[in-house]
Amino acid sequence: RKTLRLDELMGRIHPDDAERVARDVEQVQIGALEILENEMRLVRPDEGTVWIRATARGFKNEAGRVMRM
Repeated sequence: RKTLRLDELMGRIHPDDAERVARDVEQVQIGALEILENEMRLVRPDEGTVWIRATARGFKNEAGRVMRM
């Protein structure tokens, strides 16, 4: 099972879903949303698409800043 960095994941999101997902990720990063639950399409290396359901939570440092999801 491979873990993707956020920038890698964002680069694979279908263009029609990218703005919505980026907005939700930003909401988690600023603390306005605790848990992200989203359905989106990812573009596979062979140019096909696959639907996924993603759930993510921001993990904060001692200062309260989200450091990873």
